[in-house]
Parts: sequence; C-alpha cells; structure tokens
Amino acid sequence: MEKNVDIGENIRRYRKLRGLTQEKLAEFSDLSVKFISMIESKKSQNISIQRLEKIADALDISLATLVSIPEKKDLSINDSRPYSKLLINRLTSMEKNTAELISKNFLDTIHLYEDLLNNKLK
Repeated sequence: MEKNVDIGENIRRYRKLRGLTQEKLAEFSDLSVKFISMIESKKSQNISIQRLEKIADALDISLATLVSIPEKKDLSINDSRPYSKLLINRLTSMEKNTAELISKNFLDTIHLYEDLLNNKLK
C-alpha cells in the first residue's frame, strides 16, 4: 500500500517539536506567516523546492526528512520530553568527537546548576 507524504503535517510536526510558532518559522525561513499557515492547513500544496529548503533549514532538518513519511517513533509531537528528544537527535547527527565534547560540557553545566540549587535550598 502506497502512502502519501503530508508535507504540511510534517512542517507542523517539526515546527512544534522545535517549539516554534508559525510566526517564528516564517521569520527564520524568510517566508510569510500566511504562506506557512496555508501549507500547514493544506489550503495550498503548491510549494517550490527552494521554499521547502528554506523551511527545512529553519527547522534544522534535512529536506529529505521534511518530505518523508515519518517513522512511527517520530510521530508523537506531544512527547512529554520534546527538548530531550531534540537534544539527542542533534547530538547523534554530529561528528562523534564534537558530540562527546558538547555532551561533556553540557553535563558539567548540569552538575554546576544542581550544586547551585542544592546550596540555595540548604
């Protein structure tokens, strides 16, 4: 059975995963809010590759991801930890040494923050 890609739904899904409003996506992609709204609401399916590339760049995903049918595991836009999921996705898409350095620095920052909170609460 052949499935059709719903590009408008993909745009909405990834926009929400990134915590962006239509206005912010329009700003980041240099497109109009009206255009983003029309694509997401399926009032227009007329979209050029250049505009899709702008949207994909603004969402920090590949054009292939934007125009693909999401895997089942990626369908939940209401994941209770969307920022954790986004962070993991970003780290796994990086070169290994860079991802490890960023992860170490991030964990060090978390430890400092926890120490600060623990000292304030005592």
